[in-house]
Amino acid sequence: MIKNARLPSEAWFGVTLVLLGSIFSSTKAVIIKLAYVYEINAVSLLTLRMIIALPFFLAMGIWSWRRQKVAIRPKDWALLALVGMLGYYLASLFDFIGLQYITAGLERLIVFAYPTLVVLLGALIWRRSISARQWVALVLTYCGILLALSGDVVVPEASLLWKGAFWVFLCALAYALHLLGSEQLIPRMGVMMFSSWAMLAATLGVFVHASVMADAVQLTGYPPRLYQLAILLSVITTILPPYLMSAGIQRLGAGNAAILGSIGPVSTLVLAWWLLEEHLSGVQMIGAAIVLAGVGLVSYRKRKKVLEKNDLSTKTTF
Repeated sequence: MIKNARLPSEAWFGVTLVLLGSIFSSTKAVIIKLAYVYEINAVSLLTLRMIIALPFFLAMGIWSWRRQKVAIRPKDWALLALVGMLGYYLASLFDFIGLQYITAGLERLIVFAYPTLVVLLGALIWRRSISARQWVALVLTYCGILLALSGDVVVPEASLLWKGAFWVFLCALAYALHLLGSEQLIPRMGVMMFSSWAMLAATLGVFVHASVMADAVQLTGYPPRLYQLAILLSVITTILPPYLMSAGIQRLGAGNAAILGSIGPVSTLVLAWWLLEEHLSGVQMIGAAIVLAGVGLVSYRKRKKVLEKNDLSTKTTF
């Protein structure tokens, strides 16, 4: 089944890496919801996350810079800063804000629509054609999201639901734009250098945002449990997934990794049920299945085509 693996043991190791990367990334929404119990706002939590991750990405950025064989043009650095801000600063900020209003399970279903947004934006920006199969996938995905949303609607709280869904959809949109930009940069920079310096650019954006909102940002005075969650948020959902997925793709190929990566939303739903006592209605379960089917239909072909050129489409670290 796994054609790109040289040895069965290597294949199983690749499967383990991809599954861990996907599951670790999918825990983000659950950890954020647990952190919000301590009445921390989105910008403060995001700033703590980036402070903890900064030393690692700085070290990796310097290491990758020293190993870089090809000169990077100034316009590539400018594009890298923009793409990093979109994917790891704005997408994260929008996601953190949205999770103040909706459940972790619903957030992951909406975020998981980002591959379909890549298809649509690619058609608008790069004039790429959309196949019949992709149109079917688009319709399935958004019908599934609407079904999942409808299962959470309670009349007095409907406005908060749609507000949260709006912010999370903006997160998916920002990340889709990030991926389109990354297609231009990764072949020249490589995965390690791109991801490290893009995250450093995003960290700078977060710090500037926090300094502008200094009166509303609080980083001290919380219980130890909050800082434990911030460390988990930084290490488990920010630092590890990109590198686990990269190593897994090298062993399995992009197509197999894309299929295994679809476990992400499912693991979020399970963790949200276990740790947050979130429950899915029958309608929401049907919606979730439709979303997974639609994204799987569009993602497998796209990721197989693009990720074998070292794209980051399976790495959701925002």
